[in-house]
Amino acid sequence: MPAFVLYEDGTVIYDGAKEPGSYQYFTVKLTPEEVVTLLESIQSAKFESYRALYTHTDRLAITDLPSPFVMLRRKDGSYKTIKTYGTLGERGNPDYRVLNMPDSLRNAFNFLWKYDNPKATNWQSDFAEFVFWKYEGDSNKNVTWPKIEDIYKVSFKDGDEEFYSIFISESMEKPYAQAYWKARRKRAALKMDGKRWDFQLRFPFPWERVWMGGDDGKIFRDGR
Repeated sequence: MPAFVLYEDGTVIYDGAKEPGSYQYFTVKLTPEEVVTLLESIQSAKFESYRALYTHTDRLAITDLPSPFVMLRRKDGSYKTIKTYGTLGERGNPDYRVLNMPDSLRNAFNFLWKYDNPKATNWQSDFAEFVFWKYEGDSNKNVTWPKIEDIYKVSFKDGDEEFYSIFISESMEKPYAQAYWKARRKRAALKMDGKRWDFQLRFPFPWERVWMGGDDGKIFRDGR
């Protein structure tokens, strides 16, 4: 889930929770002058000079480290993406700290991560997206997924692995979210259609197509 998004009309949506696995989104509309100030704060003019990837020292072959990234849309519609692999700032194991990263870029990440605005109000996505794939963990615990009635469901593949994506409107979300968080707390698999699934929850943002894929090519809600 994104920690911060700035749209071209000045709309900002950001995560105010700032804790792993916890989301509390807020939104605010910036004036053109405020947008300029924000971009100056992260020194966006320097983004083209940054490498595509900054990581921790090569002597440590470590997996599952944090991998935050930032994307900036260029005037021609293309994107400059800067990825990191390792810990940023003072949090996390210093042995895994991202190295050789310009201070200006590190400061930009920290600024966006800590962003807050006193004029912001709570934001809630129109949909919750639950993504499922075959459970391969070692837990024998299960949480039963509520029966789905007339819910838009698509399947897609990443290599040989098959995924299912289910979109549920905000008004119908509660029982499904309860099952999701119960399974997370118990470190259990979600049981659906007689099968055991691993899972993830995300909230589609404005201007984002729902769904951008799927075997049938349908789009539940088009973007702008």
